[in-house]
Amino acid sequence: MLVVAPPGVGKSRFVTEVGSAALAEGLADDVWGTRLRPEGGPFDALVELLGAALGSRAGDVPERADLERRLVSSGVLAPARAAVVADALLSIAGTGPSAGDEEDPRRRAAAWLDGLDALAAGRALLWIAEDLHWAGPDLLAVLDEAGRRAVLGGGRRLVLAATRPSLLEGSKSLSAAERFELPPLATGDASRLVRTLIGDVLPDDLLASLAERSDGNALFIEELIRTWIAVGTLAVDSDGTWRLTVPAAMVTVPTTVQAVYAAQIDDLPGPARGVVRNASVSGRQFPGAALPSLGVTEPEPALARLIETAIVSGPRPDPIQGDLFAYRHALLRDAGYASLARAERARLHVRLARWLERAAGQHSGDLADVIGGHYEAALSSVPALAAEVDADLDRGAAAALAAEWLERGADRAVRLTAVGSGAELYRRALALTSTGPSLDRARRLTRMGEVLSVGGDKDEAGRWLQEAAETYRSILRTSPRVEDRTGARSGLAEATWHLGRAWREQLRFLDAQHLAEHGLAEIGDAPDGRPDGARARLLLLAAAAEHAETEGDTTVRLEEALAIARGAGDRRLELAAMQELSLVDQELGRPDPYQAPAEAMARELGDWRPVISSIHNRAVALSDRRPTEALALLADAGAIAEARGLSEEMAWNDYARAEALVVAGDLDGAVAACERALAIAERYSYRRAAVRTYFVLIPIAQARGDRGPAVRLVAFNSAQSGAFPDSPYARIMRPALDLHVADLGAGEPYVPEVEPRLHSFDTLPAGASWLLAVERVLKAWSDAGELDGVAEAVRRMEAFWSHPDMSDLARGTVDIFAARLALARGDASEARLRARAAVERLAAIPAPWWTAKAQQVLESTATTGPDRP
Repeated sequence: MLVVAPPGVGKSRFVTEVGSAALAEGLADDVWGTRLRPEGGPFDALVELLGAALGSRAGDVPERADLERRLVSSGVLAPARAAVVADALLSIAGTGPSAGDEEDPRRRAAAWLDGLDALAAGRALLWIAEDLHWAGPDLLAVLDEAGRRAVLGGGRRLVLAATRPSLLEGSKSLSAAERFELPPLATGDASRLVRTLIGDVLPDDLLASLAERSDGNALFIEELIRTWIAVGTLAVDSDGTWRLTVPAAMVTVPTTVQAVYAAQIDDLPGPARGVVRNASVSGRQFPGAALPSLGVTEPEPALARLIETAIVSGPRPDPIQGDLFAYRHALLRDAGYASLARAERARLHVRLARWLERAAGQHSGDLADVIGGHYEAALSSVPALAAEVDADLDRGAAAALAAEWLERGADRAVRLTAVGSGAELYRRALALTSTGPSLDRARRLTRMGEVLSVGGDKDEAGRWLQEAAETYRSILRTSPRVEDRTGARSGLAEATWHLGRAWREQLRFLDAQHLAEHGLAEIGDAPDGRPDGARARLLLLAAAAEHAETEGDTTVRLEEALAIARGAGDRRLELAAMQELSLVDQELGRPDPYQAPAEAMARELGDWRPVISSIHNRAVALSDRRPTEALALLADAGAIAEARGLSEEMAWNDYARAEALVVAGDLDGAVAACERALAIAERYSYRRAAVRTYFVLIPIAQARGDRGPAVRLVAFNSAQSGAFPDSPYARIMRPALDLHVADLGAGEPYVPEVEPRLHSFDTLPAGASWLLAVERVLKAWSDAGELDGVAEAVRRMEAFWSHPDMSDLARGTVDIFAARLALARGDASEARLRARAAVERLAAIPAPWWTAKAQQVLESTATTGPDRP
């Protein structure tokens, strides 16, 4: 639930009282709270929630072994999942492993929430997040997910967040959250609040003026009374009764709470006023040790006075900045900042940035976005005609420093999987970078594209990556410096690689292939003749895209990429090349010498996606022959995917299970596996996994007369952009889907052209969904009288009869096709012969659904001629 109100209405007090009431009424077993700050990291709030879950003090981080032990002992997480979750939780605390550059943010968020659920141990929890308007998109996405998903372990969780209305302006985050608009005080309530605080000391006219000017803002009332007390306008007698020390007619009521705060600052002694004003450049909290650098001499007495008068609170220890102090309210800090002249602001921002650089030392990366933000703020504050931002720092140098630090901050955010924050920081860095061609600009454009691609926006990512590539090309053409051209060459390959991969995920295989081919021509061979990772990447991209589009043999290029990767010592690139080679060998029905070493290398590197992919490939090879063994392998792969939170791999695993379950005859189980796969794939936009899953689900739905999946498929297809790939595989699968959908009344029937599809039968027939698709296309041809086309398709499939990888499922299915063709041509004897062979082959697997099809054909031959069985 979102509690929404402007500053000063009482959001924090409201949510605090709700928390106390929830505990008192037994509605919650515990309250975990966090307050966000504009200068905080993207997931600092989660670190505070973790501290609350562990009962630890701020800044204390548990040992990994202890955390993992607590997660396992909860009984909610399996040991393998607990190990992954422990690493994920410690990563946001700064002591665990960083995420990879292509880590799925949703996977990381799921691990964090799993961990917090496990530590909750089945209790009913209230999470309170104050000042949520300071949250970045990544934290909002995590909280949104927390509000949507079920709690592990049978507990309950309510997220209660207080925010200013600014959070809701143009933001889709937390769109499903219930909202409570906290209203300001009515005039009568404002008057009652004054009387509650100071009794009936104010005359009616002054009380009415205060209530009206406050506009129902409780903060205004409290701060004005505080000011009157501080300057002696209000005094308390020995019996606790308040009294005015001046005539009521002489008491003025400001118009805004900002004016109240400005008066409070003006009334402070000089040193204390200097702290409030100068430290305001830091934000709501400031490091005490930085005050001398900000022009405050001997700050200790001034800080003591400010703490005594509750202008600031603290200190709170920070491992990098030392003791931190915080303003009583954000608007008080804003009043101090507003009192600074523009040139003064610019100078103080620069000096605080330099102090942070020195104080952070080797940990400066943890504050990179903060340091960059101060240089950026200095530039925006400096007067238009000023040549320098501060002594010895001109505008250009300040912009370069700001962009450099913001880029470092973006890199750190991405390592934390805060891709939204990372993208915003790259955007700000680029705004401060010269628009001319430079390696800095091209690199930042590339990183921006990478981050957006990981975040799922492939179209926008493509635009940034294309601009990066053009920038690198310009440097290659025009720069006289060898080192610039060398950097531009490798940078162009990297930008092309990421752009091509984004296009592949959009099924733009031909575009990706042409892009890689053009990139290879542009970069040429390495100038020094050494093994060149840049060239290997583009060779790999070109070959993989070509194979995906045409299903052709791209082994030569892939082996060249593999050799270069090995020569360059790039093991991850070597692994990617071996994976593609394995895929090509399998799909072309050849012995696969790469699968086992690729899986072993992936395990060694801790890269679990290729491990799961390898297990899937082994399972797929078994599905047509021994589906029970395939399902056992897929259970192992599923356990790894679930433990690692690999949602896309979980979708592919359920798709593969559906393929095996169809062969095994468990159609209900296959449908359930398809539904699980689609739930993941459609939620996270895994288009390829969704399409493959529909290839299994739709034939089952057609056989059962279930129109629902066909309607969903039509809606799914209408929401997709880009053309369906024109490969031999797709030329059968797509029309088969269309024909099944038409059978169910959700599409228009038609007869696929024969000639363009005959080449599709020149590959080894395998896989349940492929065989079902071929069956539907051949039926369409047969019904339309295209028996010669059916005969040619059967002949081409029979050419693989002696192939060692052709399964009995495939042979039995081809027998069924041949039997149906013979029946259509009136040859009952041939039909009976092939149908009997099909029954024997398929029953031996066993493959019950296919066996039933063969038996049906065999029974049909009983009435077509004298030679009956």
